[in-house]
Amino acid sequence: MNKLSDKDVAQYFRRSYTAVDGLWFMKMEERHGFEEALAVDCAVWKVLPKIQARTLKTITGMESGIEALIHCFTTKLDMEGFRYSLTRGNGLSFTVTITGCPWR
Repeated sequence: MNKLSDKDVAQYFRRSYTAVDGLWFMKMEERHGFEEALAVDCAVWKVLPKIQARTLKTITGMESGIEALIHCFTTKLDMEGFRYSLTRGNGLSFTVTITGCPWR
């Protein structure tokens, strides 16, 4: 059996994750129509970021607060291959500008 590198494993899961997102939508659309598939897609994407945030918070050991939010959010964007810039405002504000989305 071939031993895969960590990079190969990560690439495998990234491609699977990307494929399943589009595949399940197409199958939902075939069975229930576009509007229903879109409604379910929206419902899923309202929940998934919360799960990802909790997971990143645990993995990174970050607590709560603006620095934890920025760190975890930019880590997610980096891992998923987004191109973005982050501008810090005064106090607790910041702006993230997405210039490249791997899902689009």
